[in-house]
Amino acid sequence: MTEFPRVARVPRRGRGLALRASAVSAVAALGLALGPIAAHATETLSANGNGWGADQPTGLANAQTNAYWALYDLAHSRGETCSGITYTTTFFYPVPGAPYGYAYAVRATGTCS
Repeated sequence: MTEFPRVARVPRRGRGLALRASAVSAVAALGLALGPIAAHATETLSANGNGWGADQPTGLANAQTNAYWALYDLAHSRGETCSGITYTTTFFYPVPGAPYGYAYAVRATGTCS
């Protein structure tokens, strides 16, 4: 008669513990995978831009455009998008001499997530 090697039997209690540990591990892995998405809160970001123009509206528009794109680049580097963007003029300088012009520094601030 051929004898087969005995297979160690895991007690029922051990199997239940192993199943629970597997379930807890799966939930923990799912939590870690989704955690950064759920924890990604809304924040306020700001960026500055400078601009010059031959007249005041052009200089201000150029500075606001540069500030907008600086804010866009900052938010994009964090994987975010911004809304409700406001502009604050932080510096204004009329350039003397010919040709005349106007220099601006503008801060763009937005709510990003």
